[in-house]
Amino acid sequence: MPTKKPSYICECKTVYLSEIVRVIRKCNAETLLDIQNLTKASTGCGRCKNQVEYILEKELEQKRKGGYQLKLKL
Repeated sequence: MPTKKPSYICECKTVYLSEIVRVIRKCNAETLLDIQNLTKASTGCGRCKNQVEYILEKELEQKRKGGYQLKLKL
C-alpha cells in the first residue's frame, strides 16, 4: 500500500504545512513576514504566498477562539 507523502506548502524552500503551523503556534508568528523569517516559506518564487496567508489567517482565527484543530482543503 503506498504511503501518503506530506505535501510541501512551499516547494522552493521545501516547507511543509506542519512547519508553518508550528511557528504560528509555538513561536507566535502573527504575520507573513514572521513566517518568512522563521521558515523561509514564500521567499522564493512567491507562488505559495496566498496559501501561507490563508493558513496564517485560519490559525490566528482558531487562536482567538481559544483552540486548535485546523482542517485545510488543499
